[in-house]
Formats: sequence, structure tokens, C-alpha cells
Amino acid sequence: MLKTWKSIIVSLAVGISVSCGQSSSNQSADKPLEVTFDDANASSKEERLAHGERLSRLLGCTGCHQADITGGAFNQGRIAPNLTLLIPEYDNASLDRAIRSGVALDGRKLRLMPSEMYQFLSDADTLALALYLLSLPPSGESQPPFEPIAEDVALWEADGYINANTLALAWAASAGPLDAGVGYSRGRYLALNLCTECHNDQLQGYPNFTPDLTIISAYSDVDLKRLLLEGKGNTREQLGLMSLVSPARNPHLTEGEYRDLIAYLRVRARTILED
Repeated sequence: MLKTWKSIIVSLAVGISVSCGQSSSNQSADKPLEVTFDDANASSKEERLAHGERLSRLLGCTGCHQADITGGAFNQGRIAPNLTLLIPEYDNASLDRAIRSGVALDGRKLRLMPSEMYQFLSDADTLALALYLLSLPPSGESQPPFEPIAEDVALWEADGYINANTLALAWAASAGPLDAGVGYSRGRYLALNLCTECHNDQLQGYPNFTPDLTIISAYSDVDLKRLLLEGKGNTREQLGLMSLVSPARNPHLTEGEYRDLIAYLRVRARTILED
């Protein structure tokens, strides 16, 4: 079930720092715009860059690649590349392909890159993230090419994991998490881009690793906020990776994003449990 290599990815990404309906305006007079995080369609370049920087933290880019994106050794000798030195070779299209399809500029299919989740990012959000990454001045030292350690290879083979591109294609064919209707479309979008990395393509969890997110039905609003922003459970405070990932990523949510995400997760849980 790919749970083992998932734990590797998410454990590396912890160094980063609702009413129904959408909280941000995503409508035009002619047709609805794609669902996005807040500020994806900001009018100024400065605002879009700020949005891209926020996404780099919220989505976990600054975990494996460090806070300044210069990469380096992490978690038992694994090496993340210095993106500030590599990205100048990319343009928007090729960087989009690396992020959402897991394919590098030279055609290599990436590993330990959660493109299966990133593929669900909207065009506007992906562009903002790419603009931010492309804006970073080259700094730091070049890192050696990523070579998976023997332990990683053994775990991947046991879990059936091949590479980021193959997994992204498999997930693209999935029905995805419950569609609760247009009123919850933004919340579903946020869940796809924030929760699936650990909780699987339909938020059903991985056996012996992460729970189905119907588990939130056991949480009050106060306890759920504590869980998502501090990583503390309602029966025990330490929840493994959740206790690391939540406080590193989720505080970067806007209030509107948080409300929409919770509204969707609650209606999903209610719908599934009542079925």
C-alpha cells in the first residue's frame, strides 16, 4: 500500500514551515475560474510571489529542500538537491512538469517527489509556486545526485512503488475523494492537495500507517483545530508524523482555507458514516 515510502517522504517534509462554499472569489462574469488556494489569482507579481512562497511551506517543499531551498543531507543520509542551482535551467512549463508529473528536465522520472498529490494543484497555484521558485537567486553549494539508499529501494520494491510519475498516473485514474457537490469543491481541492500525501488518494488512509479521515467525526471543533494546527490528538498528544507535519504546514492556511477544508472533511465523514 505504499505506506512505508510515504512515511519517508512526509518525515522529510516537516522542516517547512468553514462555511460551505469558497471563501475566496473564484467567479468571473463569463465562467467560473478554477478552484484555488487564496491569492492564486492576485493581480500583482509581488502578491503572486508571496503566494508561491506560502505554498512552498504549506505543501512541504521547504522540508526536503530545506527552508532556503538549497537542499542538503536529511534523514539518514538522503540528499535533496539544491533547487536554487537547478531551477534556473527550467522554464515555467518544464518546472510544472517536474512538480505535477514528477518528470525532471532531462526526462528522468523522479522519486520521493509527491507529484501524485501535486498533480491536483490548479494552474494558477502551480504558476505562483513556479514563479516563486524561479525567482530564487542561486545560492549555497551543489548537492550530489540523488541516489536512493539500499533501505529505500527494498522498501519501495516491497510496497510496489516505482516512481513519482507512475504513481501520479495511477492516482489520476482514481475517482478521488468523495465529491460532496459544488458547495464543497474548494474544501475537496484543499484536501486533495494537503491530505492525500499521507491519507491516500481517496482519504481512506493506509493500513497500519494512517487512518481514514472519517476519524475527524470523533473530534470537536476545538479538538480538530488543535489536531490540524498543533498535531495533538484528543486522546494522546503525540501522533507520529501527524504531530510533525501539522504544525509545520497547516498554520500557513488562511482562515478561509481552514474553514473550507474542515467543512469538506466533516461532510465527507458524515456522508460515508451514514451510508
